[in-house]
Amino acid sequence: MVPRLLLPRALFRQPLPRHAQSFWSRSKELSIEQEPKLELEQRQISAYLAGKGELFCPSVICSLMDDIYMSASGDHNAALIVATPAFAQSLQMAQDAVRCASLLSEKQKADRFHLLLAVVDNVMPPRSTPESVSGISIVRGRLDHLLPGLWTQPSPLASDDANAVSALTLNVGGLDMTLPLARMPVGGKSSLLKAVEVDLSKPVATVVRALDKTWSRVALRLDQAAPSMQGYQFWTPLVPMTKPRPVAEAMGNIVRQVDIDGRAEPASQELEAVVHDMLKHASRPHPVAIWALLTRPEHEAQKTAPEPDASLPTRPQASAMRRWCAYIEQALCAGGRLHGVLSGGGGWGAKRGLLALDGQVRHFTSRQDDMTLDQLYSAIQGSSFAPPGWHIQFFMLAPGIHDKQAMSEMEFALGASREAALGAELDMGHGQGHGGQGTRHMVQLPGFFGAQSTQGIYVAGGAGKDGLEGWETKLSAPGSYMGSKCKTTDKA
Repeated sequence: MVPRLLLPRALFRQPLPRHAQSFWSRSKELSIEQEPKLELEQRQISAYLAGKGELFCPSVICSLMDDIYMSASGDHNAALIVATPAFAQSLQMAQDAVRCASLLSEKQKADRFHLLLAVVDNVMPPRSTPESVSGISIVRGRLDHLLPGLWTQPSPLASDDANAVSALTLNVGGLDMTLPLARMPVGGKSSLLKAVEVDLSKPVATVVRALDKTWSRVALRLDQAAPSMQGYQFWTPLVPMTKPRPVAEAMGNIVRQVDIDGRAEPASQELEAVVHDMLKHASRPHPVAIWALLTRPEHEAQKTAPEPDASLPTRPQASAMRRWCAYIEQALCAGGRLHGVLSGGGGWGAKRGLLALDGQVRHFTSRQDDMTLDQLYSAIQGSSFAPPGWHIQFFMLAPGIHDKQAMSEMEFALGASREAALGAELDMGHGQGHGGQGTRHMVQLPGFFGAQSTQGIYVAGGAGKDGLEGWETKLSAPGSYMGSKCKTTDKA
């Protein structure tokens, strides 16, 4: 038998006690025909650097991974690693890829280990930490289950996508969630997404294959892979500005008129009045970001839609925010959509009263052009974004409001970041256990995988999923996210 690669023990932490194995979660796929347990296991973990201090190890990503305990699973041979821009240089180094593969495959039986490396704007921050943190998030499993088609997937890019950043599409319980990566020049490309294969069977482990990618699919199997939309949790820090109004006339992504008390009025009329009144009472003028929530005519929750908040210039109460988020979550689970408002109003001329919605519901426009017959029919009839009869309600961003507790209750989340964790602005330090004179330490979030994009995330419902075939939306409100709650505790 070919001997396995043996690295100096100085590169690894000392073996941890049995109870430390709870750092990794085990996951099962919800399927009718249950496959063998070992093939379905996936384990995820996130780690963050906190504090300040000198960096002891020059390879920062491996320095951080040295302190992550990995319980054994004999058939794992692949992993996805997403990291903040501070780790971008490390992710491009072949020796670091070899070392990451060695660390992640420790106690495994794999002779070849596959890595998918990506730089994201931010990782989902743990509870009671700054919103922008330096860290990594990892999920490990079998290549054919975790990263299907890693080496064969064609690029979805077209000429219109030449300036688009690379993206990950994560399939979770039947939903596709696309996460645009961080925009940063890397080897002539606008972002970093790289597949690497490491040969561990030889005395000296080496990279035998590497591929720069523009897009890749990841299949997550969680403890609670939600069987329906109602099994997911949404957090959308938005404050209602108007009541829901029926759409009277629209064309494409342009809303022309809404029904207010039985009369067709310009779409922006009510919204303009609210914004004008709000800015009049504000201490200083400032841009107002607006989102439109579109709900189906049959959506019963419209009867309990939140009333416009009379205290818009002030910070809303946490209880009110939870109530508004619950309503938006219910609307999205029933097939509703969120669209950013790009422009509108003006008060005169042919464009008087019009509102333009953000019509991009897919990251790559080349994939957005593939319309279903129903979508094409809706577009011909008027608007596939705001069909007449649907209700439209306007919301604004609630600055400074975020869900501090959610990450401690979840095992997966993707969201929109308020800002990127720029490596140039970070005072990098050492991971806990590396010694040195700094105060840098590591915070771990066991059994959790999560990342953020400043562009937001794109969510699409699968065929037959809750009757939402073809349903697509974009979560772009900064601080918003979509995730899956934990159902069981970790076991060794």
